[in-house]
Amino acid sequence: MSPLRTAIISWRAKVPFYVLCAFLTQESSGGHNVYGHDKTIFEGHGQVTKANYADYVALRDQTDPPQCQGVGPMQLTWKPFQDRADAAGGCWRAGVNTLIGARILAEIRSAVNSWAEVAHNYKGEPNADVYVAQMKVRFIFWRGVMAAA
Repeated sequence: MSPLRTAIISWRAKVPFYVLCAFLTQESSGGHNVYGHDKTIFEGHGQVTKANYADYVALRDQTDPPQCQGVGPMQLTWKPFQDRADAAGGCWRAGVNTLIGARILAEIRSAVNSWAEVAHNYKGEPNADVYVAQMKVRFIFWRGVMAAA
């Protein structure tokens, strides 16, 4: 994901650029359009494409409850988030995936007091303390990068 594209998505979703950079760094090493490594279907499957995403969705939807894998730059893992990205143009598309992920961040932020709380809720696990600690470091780093620019 290019810095310009990230900046445009940040502006469109009303999420600070440093925050979106921090999440992209955490979720996909800077915006790579890849599958995650959750211990479920399509683990570490590599680059997300329209074709293999269709295979993933077919497999996901055959399981009950649906087994999900992180998809794309924002590692959209929850089925309703993936469906939302599909409705917006395709979860497999890096830009769409990032925009929907950023909009989800903005929605969470409207209900909580800090970006650290957003990180906790985005992770979606009861014990997301390690994730939140990593994100706090990333927020500081990316804020510094922006200040230096």
